[in-house]
Amino acid sequence: MFTERVGIATRWGIYLTAIERQALDAALALLPRPTDALELGCQGGRWSEVLVGKGWRVTCTDVDETALDACRARLPTARCVLVKPEDRTIPCEDGSADFLLCIEVPPVIQSDWFPAEAHRVLRPGGVVLGVIQNKRSLRGMFVRMRERFPLTRGPEKGADTYTVSYGEWKRSMQRMSFRFHFQRGFCWFPFSRTSDSPLVPACSRIERVLGLQKVPAASPWVAFVARKSVAGPAE
Repeated sequence: MFTERVGIATRWGIYLTAIERQALDAALALLPRPTDALELGCQGGRWSEVLVGKGWRVTCTDVDETALDACRARLPTARCVLVKPEDRTIPCEDGSADFLLCIEVPPVIQSDWFPAEAHRVLRPGGVVLGVIQNKRSLRGMFVRMRERFPLTRGPEKGADTYTVSYGEWKRSMQRMSFRFHFQRGFCWFPFSRTSDSPLVPACSRIERVLGLQKVPAASPWVAFVARKSVAGPAE
């Protein structure tokens, strides 16, 4: 539950969480009433807890059994499902959810099977909220280049992150009939995931003032909200 801990314990984590919460609010504004939601990579269930508090029926999945046990203890009404890292499907029936969350789970959201599976499990008009890491960003190129030199590897592993271009990935979602309603670029400055630097608030302000958050195609991380159309995938 590393992501959840640093999301409230460090300045950089708090900055990330604030943007992800903005995306959550934008997603919920598209959904008129609470029904069925699914969170992939739930960890301790911090985002599902928000949904349960608003009356949603939530299914939570994770590959970490300990994290899933913590989520189950936190949210007794949630359906918690242990999945395997090699799984290529979402453990839900066709058209069984109106809201799908995949926040900071790069191996899932950047997989080649995610767009089709998101389309399959969502009802018409259903919403996807996610965070994706962009290979075509300066940060992405740096992380991937660093992977070639083992002695300089840092906490962000290029083999697991920054594996797709956000532009190409977005087009694959659009081909599956998803329309994007919210896109916010972030993580432009080179702080680590656990950074508590006092410079974080100033850098996040610079990011906003320069309009960098409005350039998702070049942003290192992108928080997005996309909605499935009532029609089928584009041919």
